[in-house]
Amino acid sequence: MDYIKLEDCRNDYLYQIDGRNGDVAIYRDERFYLARYEFGMTDLDNEIHYDSDIRYGTVKPIRCLGYVGRLNDDEMLELLKDK
Repeated sequence: MDYIKLEDCRNDYLYQIDGRNGDVAIYRDERFYLARYEFGMTDLDNEIHYDSDIRYGTVKPIRCLGYVGRLNDDEMLELLKDK
């Protein structure tokens, strides 16, 4: 599968991803932040890019969906819950 390489990911952009715990995430500082629903609660979680660590990297970004700005954790979670 084709995916966006780590060096092409841009901070504070929303991406459609192939990830372990989600399909939409915000990239910031070498991590992808996503809304994870578990045990009846939705929390902000993060995963790393596949290129960062082939063994533990769980995200392959597929498509950039646009700039979302510099959001705090609560704002990120609210935006991601709506996606």
